[in-house]
Amino acid sequence: MLAMVVVTLLALPLVFVAQRIGRRRWNRRVDVARVPESALFPHRVPSLSRT
Repeated sequence: MLAMVVVTLLALPLVFVAQRIGRRRWNRRVDVARVPESALFPHRVPSLSRT
C-alpha cells in the first residue's frame, strides 16, 4: 500500500504537465475554429462599441 502512495505522488507532476500541454493544444484548436465561424456568422460577433 505504501508503494502505491509513493507511485501516485511521483506521478502527480506528470499529470500536471500533461494537463498544460493538452490545454494549450485545445486552445489552439478553438482559436483556429473561431476564424471561419466569425466569417460565416458576422451577426454573432459582439460589437465593441456597446458599453
